Amino acid sequence: MGRKTYTPEERLALAQKRGFAAETTSDRQDQLSKVEQLSLAGATEKRHQDRFAYKDTRYHAVKGLKMEVSRRPDTATFKDFMEYYASSRDGLIDELPTMHSVLNMWYKFVGYLNRITKSKLDRQVCSDVAAFISGSLRQKLNLSTKKRDKYLVTQKDLTRLLEYLWCSDDHEYLHERLRVQLTFCLIIFAACGARAGAIVESSSYKGSNEALTYKDCHIHLVRRLGGGFEFHLEIIQRFVKGKRGDENDNLHIIITPKDRLLYNGFWVLASLAIADNAIKGFKTLDDLEKARVPDGRDSWELEWEEDARDLPILRMATAEGVHKYRALTYAALWNQIVSLGIRAGYRDSVKIHAIRAGVANKIKDPEKRKQTLGHGDHVIYYKSYASKIVEVDGLSEYLGDAPSTEHIEQLRSMDHRRDKNAPRKLPAAEKVEFDRSPKIREVNMRIEKITRDIAGKPAEHPALFKERQKLYGEKRQQLRLAERLSREKWFNTSYDVEALRQLQTEEIDAKALAKPRQISTFYLTRRLMPARDRVANVILLTPDLRSDKYRAAQRDIYSLCIDDSRVAYRPNEHPIDGACPREGCSTAMIELPVAMRSRHIHACRQRELRDTLSQQPSSYSRRLRNRKLPFAEYCYACCEWSCSEDSWNSHCRSHLERLELRCGLLSFRYTLVVAGYCPFCLGDEGLSPSQRMRQWMTKPTLLNHIDIHLTTYTGLECPHPICHVSLERPSDFTAHFEDVHIIGEPRSNCVSRNRRRDDEKEEIQGMNGEATDHMTRKLVVIGGTPHFMAQMASAEWLQSIPTPASGAKVLRLYTFTMSCPRTSNQERARRRTECRKKLSEHIHSRLGIAVLPANVKLMTKSEDPYQWNIFSTDKTALFDKQLSKHSTGAYIDLCNGVGVHFEAVLSEGAANHEQTGRPIITGAIPNGKGNSNHLSRDIDKVHVAAEEWRERYKAELARRESLEVELAAVKSENTELLNEIKALREVEVTRTLDLDKTKEILSRLSHMLQDRASKAYEDLQQVTRVAEYLHLGSKPLVTMQGHLATG
Repeated sequence: MGRKTYTPEERLALAQKRGFAAETTSDRQDQLSKVEQLSLAGATEKRHQDRFAYKDTRYHAVKGLKMEVSRRPDTATFKDFMEYYASSRDGLIDELPTMHSVLNMWYKFVGYLNRITKSKLDRQVCSDVAAFISGSLRQKLNLSTKKRDKYLVTQKDLTRLLEYLWCSDDHEYLHERLRVQLTFCLIIFAACGARAGAIVESSSYKGSNEALTYKDCHIHLVRRLGGGFEFHLEIIQRFVKGKRGDENDNLHIIITPKDRLLYNGFWVLASLAIADNAIKGFKTLDDLEKARVPDGRDSWELEWEEDARDLPILRMATAEGVHKYRALTYAALWNQIVSLGIRAGYRDSVKIHAIRAGVANKIKDPEKRKQTLGHGDHVIYYKSYASKIVEVDGLSEYLGDAPSTEHIEQLRSMDHRRDKNAPRKLPAAEKVEFDRSPKIREVNMRIEKITRDIAGKPAEHPALFKERQKLYGEKRQQLRLAERLSREKWFNTSYDVEALRQLQTEEIDAKALAKPRQISTFYLTRRLMPARDRVANVILLTPDLRSDKYRAAQRDIYSLCIDDSRVAYRPNEHPIDGACPREGCSTAMIELPVAMRSRHIHACRQRELRDTLSQQPSSYSRRLRNRKLPFAEYCYACCEWSCSEDSWNSHCRSHLERLELRCGLLSFRYTLVVAGYCPFCLGDEGLSPSQRMRQWMTKPTLLNHIDIHLTTYTGLECPHPICHVSLERPSDFTAHFEDVHIIGEPRSNCVSRNRRRDDEKEEIQGMNGEATDHMTRKLVVIGGTPHFMAQMASAEWLQSIPTPASGAKVLRLYTFTMSCPRTSNQERARRRTECRKKLSEHIHSRLGIAVLPANVKLMTKSEDPYQWNIFSTDKTALFDKQLSKHSTGAYIDLCNGVGVHFEAVLSEGAANHEQTGRPIITGAIPNGKGNSNHLSRDIDKVHVAAEEWRERYKAELARRESLEVELAAVKSENTELLNEIKALREVEVTRTLDLDKTKEILSRLSHMLQDRASKAYEDLQQVTRVAEYLHLGSKPLVTMQGHLATG
């Protein structure tokens, strides 16, 4: 069937129907007369504009000229501009840009100039300026001709990256699906040699959401020659560079299955697809394992659900989960791969182009290489992809020996410049210098100011919130730059350090100083991630594809794609059906804040254990907190409970026998993984094992405890039992503890402990109300025991301290600086004091009642002599909370609204004031001038008020005793109810077990009946076939009998 034949009139009507205009207007003529140009990507267009603006604005501003686009500059102007460009920029390899960088910029500048002027620059002018750059300009500015070394991501690098990603990486991804997606990306790039823009959203097409979708992946079941079948994955690259608009130029790459899960890209894709419910007809991995090649076919292709065909496979993620439609961007992927390489110890940035270059160098056939990489010419490979190291063992070839190229591949790879001991973060000393830099100080001050202005309400101040996010980004960028420079410095000096270490004698080497090593914390956190832990144990093996371990690992990868990974739970503390697993506590985890979920379950487990030990439930009310509870200590390092002091001491002794250098706390996804330990206590053999292994749950308390030791420690050797580093100065302990023992300091913009850095000078309010730079405390050490003393200590206080066993009191006095609270807290304290003072003055001036500022109340009682009369209803909320619990903004509102929106009035408690006409003094003697008569009257008032308060205290005490009696009765009743509930639950459990047994028996009977029914059906089929056979065969038998009768 061919195309339809049209008459000329029908063709004209069809064209007009599709938008063609028979008559050409003047506007249409002008539009057709314009010179059309190929469209550029948005990012490419912007880069060209930036290069042109560099000349049109900066260069002409220096020269005092004004350029018109229609007017072509002469050759001298172009040469002068290129000299200005080369001398005004910094280079990556050398101080100035290389000659090749300047030439590249010139050619791109000419290309865009031709585009905007719609005419071509004279070839002679272009060649003349290029010769000037490579000749006179290179000699004048001494431009380097060196290009950056091209290190390849080889098979060894790919294996190392994947192994580190699953078996060692301690990076906390926003969602674990990002780890699965990164695995799929690395396998895809190694299999296809694709550019990043062909798989994820390109940086040149931001916001387009153009990336690899499910319809670009074809899953084929192919029958093997020896029997059976296997899955093959076909990847279609629709967004190839320079060929996005032509579907005929799409690249099709087949990825064959591998036995090792580490390289099996299909099962990684299958986990992602099942998580997105994308495969038509197959909803689970178990269903997918049942897929078979249909009879009569040698291959079969699976289909996608219609609503999943255009869904990007690789998507962005947040803390709440994976985005439904937003494709993964190149910037996000670049950051994930480069940061993974840094954590793995690579010196050079692991980039996608390096993987593509590794694929290009592996393909020896030029035509296959050109087709796989999508190149238009073989020259591109030799110019931008070929390694400088030739893959030839020349001496072996010359001598006729078997050539070996393994060492060549190692020297070509990025692994050649990898060191797993390379620092991942700034050392402590350099971090202090970074925080002290003027630029970072200014950024921190601006962040603090904006934080005060936001006052905890970012939704009401979107502009300030956005500005603060920019400041955080600026600081993060500066920190990354400092880390990169420090890391490069470490690599440059690592040779001298290693050479000196290797030349040391064994005796010196045995006493070598401990140096910080970059050890991943995954070995500590893996027990909190059981799914990833199982994958890490299987991913390095080569098991049978149908083995139980392999199938379990596949399901674990799938669970990582769908599970909520915001909170990590310790072993035996995982929620059951989304609720607390403790019997009697049905708290749903979704009702708790994310940061409290793991803490709640752990507290419930502790209560459950203590209830079991004490054989009675406890309500853990405030009144019962000080009672003697059963001993139950949890070891965070082993995730085990010790129920007696002896067992706990024995457990601590076992840890002391295998100590590690790490002493700092480790938290992972809102869960404390490892508690902190004090290096001084660990090294004090005079303490018991439990005292030496005391666990610290928060960083501030640990650091403050170490500060006390530092004030009394006079040695310069690290007190840790397995670390004998001798330091130069006592001030070096802080940096040593952070670098070697991982006892980290708080962030510079987040003061979370009572320690002030040496460079910090913040003003806070002292005890006398005046501003002071810091707070000082004195420490008296007597017989090795520290005692804090007040600033006005008496001799009686010193005598009250117990005398050491030696009989002599050894006094050592230390004065040290305590940290200031954060600036926002200082401002809040100042506003609160001002508000109390203003309210106190208002009460005194209006009612004649003198109340100390510290005793002013917003929530008054009937016995108070004053109460508040509120005029404005919008100010009512201010009086629903105690004065000390308000925010800074509320204090400001109270100060501004006193006497305007509300005022103080007399209450029933002021009856004596109305009768006597004298002011009532509440809790203090009023400040003011007067003679001795006034003073005596004031004293009488104080005595009267004290007697009244004494009577009230007695009445309150009697009421409290009666309430305690009622509380005891309620507790006994509560205990009875709990026992009844427990008995009912036991009955329920028994009935549930009986029902389960009955259900199992019925299930077995059902299976037996089904088996018998199927066998009966088979027997019936056989009988039917035999009957049919007998019925068909009966006709010849009758015919034969007829012949016999006739004969």
